[in-house]
Amino acid sequence: TPPAARPEESIDPPPARAAQLRFAVAALLSPITTYEAHADLFELLGRELDRPFQVVQRRTYQEINALLCDGEVDLAFLSAGGYAALPAGAAVELLALPVVDGRTTSHAQVVVRADAGVTNLEGLQGKRFAFTDPLSVTGYLFVAAELQARGSEPSAFFSSVLFTGSHDRSLLALHQGLVDGAAVFDRGFDRVTRAIGASPADLRVVARSAPLANPPVVAPTTTPPAERARLRAILLGLHEHAPGRAALERLGVERFVPADDASYEPVRRLRAKVPREPR
Repeated sequence: TPPAARPEESIDPPPARAAQLRFAVAALLSPITTYEAHADLFELLGRELDRPFQVVQRRTYQEINALLCDGEVDLAFLSAGGYAALPAGAAVELLALPVVDGRTTSHAQVVVRADAGVTNLEGLQGKRFAFTDPLSVTGYLFVAAELQARGSEPSAFFSSVLFTGSHDRSLLALHQGLVDGAAVFDRGFDRVTRAIGASPADLRVVARSAPLANPPVVAPTTTPPAERARLRAILLGLHEHAPGRAALERLGVERFVPADDASYEPVRRLRAKVPREPR
């Protein structure tokens, strides 16, 4: 007699893998430096939400804006100029603003080598100059607006213009003598300068903007409301526990605070003064 058929064993399907969190970062610093600075924070956010994560980087600020507006990322660390360049009514929500050196603002500054004999922006006429990105308020718009007020523009005022893609690359180009001046932010300036092998004493600031809001953290409205609220709560509470403080220290940030869209009106006014963006 053949053996009785054994009942089929019930096998539970494996649990569904949670969808990846997609983080985007505007390249205020070069890609490797940017990733290294944010790595601990991203890991902490992924762990808190129990989700794997993916970091998305692009060459320009505009490309990061496009990802955000298309809902292709869940969270984005933008530049202040990039945020101000978002189209009116963009489906995004401001989540947080970093505090650096006790301030929620930073300044654009024009920097030259200390031994160059240049003491103001006019002294750079006919010289080589480095910008970061056409959407950057500290790395482009401030200088472009200053020149516009003088009846000029970068391509006419400087002998050559270089867009480096990040503030540390602009400082490196200046340090290596590839350009005579650079437009960069003052946020963590000493730290960034030392990271490229230079000393802050080797450089001189010859022009400086009024205070401008720091780069914000933003989420598209395609990120579910509960998840946006959770991400905001995690960011605002990082300074309250040791792992969060360690992540903040690596990022060069003291803590995050709530952000207000009105803080970016001065950036939008600067944008309005610049008639067109370079190609």
